Amino acid sequence: LVGPNGRGKSTLLRLLAMRQLPVPDTLDVLLVEQEVVGTDLTALEAVVAADVELMELRAEEVELLGRLENPETASKEHDSDADQDRLNEIYERMRVVGASTAESR
Repeated sequence: LVGPNGRGKSTLLRLLAMRQLPVPDTLDVLLVEQEVVGTDLTALEAVVAADVELMELRAEEVELLGRLENPETASKEHDSDADQDRLNEIYERMRVVGASTAESR
């Protein structure tokens, strides 16, 4: 969109992104703010970090691997068989969402 400042371009895009204006369900609408707080992340790291599901899967993977590799430090309520089953579920979901190629995509 092109136009003078203050004419509602950003407001229109924000309304579309929040689906307060009709948007076909087959379209994904993502809004990138004009101004964001800078971080030390590279652009690639920021994009991958925005994939919430992938980040949650990776964090849970690290937690489970830690418990499985060091069972003496895991609390008594953690069952290693259940942890291994969950880890397998995580790996399957990571395969489905393309975790191994996230950075290259």
